[in-house]
Amino acid sequence: MLKRVKRNARVFLFLPIGIVIYFMAAMPAKAAQNVPESKAVAEASSFFWPVLLVGGCIILTLSYVSWKKYKGEKQKQADEDKTID
Repeated sequence: MLKRVKRNARVFLFLPIGIVIYFMAAMPAKAAQNVPESKAVAEASSFFWPVLLVGGCIILTLSYVSWKKYKGEKQKQADEDKTID
């Protein structure tokens, strides 16, 4: 169970980073073609950066909160197991 949680945490941490790197790598390729960008493409790219930034922050926050909740429940269960009735 713990291995699966760690794997999922890594995926949620590195997925936004990979998306940003992908888009950053694609942008210089377009610039190297010396093709002028249309207004729609410029507006779309200016829209995706904040979406990726906010989405990445949300994913990181949710991952952190779920990890803390998992650790808290695990600690609570361990504390309950140690009590003597």
